[in-house]
Amino acid sequence: MSITSLTISQSKVFRVKDLEEQNEFVNALLQNEDISQIKTKLGEILMNELGEASPNYTLIEKICQIREVLFQQRSDQSLPIHVACFNERCLNSIEIVALLVEKAPETLQHKNQLGLVPLHQAVSICNNHNLDTVKMLIDHWLPALTAKTNDGHTPLHLALVRPKTICIDLIRHMIEINGKIVSIPDAFGHLPIHKAVSRSRVDIDVIELLLATHPASAAIQDFKG
Repeated sequence: MSITSLTISQSKVFRVKDLEEQNEFVNALLQNEDISQIKTKLGEILMNELGEASPNYTLIEKICQIREVLFQQRSDQSLPIHVACFNERCLNSIEIVALLVEKAPETLQHKNQLGLVPLHQAVSICNNHNLDTVKMLIDHWLPALTAKTNDGHTPLHLALVRPKTICIDLIRHMIEINGKIVSIPDAFGHLPIHKAVSRSRVDIDVIELLLATHPASAAIQDFKG
């Protein structure tokens, strides 16, 4: 059986059995001179590794030698950087995300099927353990702060809705870079402050920060009034 005919399910078994065997498998792929034959397979392995509970930096670094792999898309049009930014274990390791950004910085601008750029994914699970990684993503592509999903959500909207506990240091960092983001509505007319007050546990410090930046938002109604 040729290497390129192996299925992804077989390659995943390698990691479960023996990470060293997985490395040997990737080494064999990298020896193939036909990039078109191996990039899809390497992309599948990379996506799986970035989604693991304990992603292996050495293996990821090895696969990233083939830059084209970083542009491989899943069925939902997500790139490897999206997968990494939505895995807390990857996000906690700034080295992994920094490697992906260094090799292909333009992937930070890529939207998946839902209109999410990698920063949208990252802010959704941001906490004090991975704040530096999320800040690094912002600093490498500042326009991400105003990028909108298909529902019109900016990263600030999602940072106020998705995490179990809002990371106020992230909110403050985003606003310090671009204070205008507090006045951007989503597709339903919701400002970031609407999202903040709709949480089951309202964070008063966050509310005060949003109001201090955009006082008029307290009187602005969404499309439902």
